[in-house]
Amino acid sequence: MLKKIAENIFLLQVTFPFGIREVNSYLFKGENGYTVIDTGSEAEESILLWQEVIRSGIHIEKVVLTHIHPDHVGLAEWFQREHSIPIHMSRHGYEEIQLIQSSEIDPSILEELVIKNGGQKVPTELLSLDPTPYQFTPDYVFENHEQIMIGDERFVAIWTPGHSSDHYCFYNHEKEILIAGDHILQDISPIIYFSFIYPNENSMKQYLQSLDIIQSYPTKLCLPGHGMIFEDVQKRALEIKAGHERRLEEILTLLSDKDMTIAEIVMKQYKPTKPSRFFGPFITTMARMKYLQEEGMVQLEVKAGLNTYINS
Repeated sequence: MLKKIAENIFLLQVTFPFGIREVNSYLFKGENGYTVIDTGSEAEESILLWQEVIRSGIHIEKVVLTHIHPDHVGLAEWFQREHSIPIHMSRHGYEEIQLIQSSEIDPSILEELVIKNGGQKVPTELLSLDPTPYQFTPDYVFENHEQIMIGDERFVAIWTPGHSSDHYCFYNHEKEILIAGDHILQDISPIIYFSFIYPNENSMKQYLQSLDIIQSYPTKLCLPGHGMIFEDVQKRALEIKAGHERRLEEILTLLSDKDMTIAEIVMKQYKPTKPSRFFGPFITTMARMKYLQEEGMVQLEVKAGLNTYINS
């Protein structure tokens, strides 16, 4: 059930029946119990797995969250309510869940935005605004660059927006361990979310800057939120950055032939074979177009009610 990764560090792959279908939760053993990094979703099979872990005698001291996407935060309320386990999250994340809790964000507006950019109607649950996972108040809120205890080791919290506005990594200087969340993955390039909550944010620019920041931390062990554990963060960051630069160049080449909507760009670049494979590239492409527009490389025009992009 638990896989030992290093001294006092264990991996639990928490599964659920949707999306990417699993998340890496990490348990750091300390004198006062285990610190859990991310929880998995609120799915029943995820709850059953954690119940088995707790019944085995493992005492969980606290839960620390990397970001508020539901596959990472989904059981925070359950841990808090059912087991009185304190939840630690960033100020950025807490501000976002307060907005979601307030019901000020209408999911229908988000669907309209997708349609206005040439896409089809998207199920609301794919937009990550179902309020169910967010009905809790954290017990502790940490800030950027704050030192926090994970197990018995001291980690620095590093704000790395891009994949989400509130994303945090955690780094231990002594052992050169990086808890990466979804900021950098070995197997895939993380989705860069155009922020529906903060639409004026340039999440692609933030992500590229965050990749540069994380490269400055020498790492012997990188613990990602999905997929394989790896070591060479600097190499992987450069690979991901090069991939985004290639996609940006492709977009400019496509727009040299004709004006296009974001949906048309996605169909040309990714050729998705089914709707479930369309939404991730669509959201990332929205972020890329925001980046290109603010860099002065493309212009936005509205034609027949659709957002259309042209080369500057």
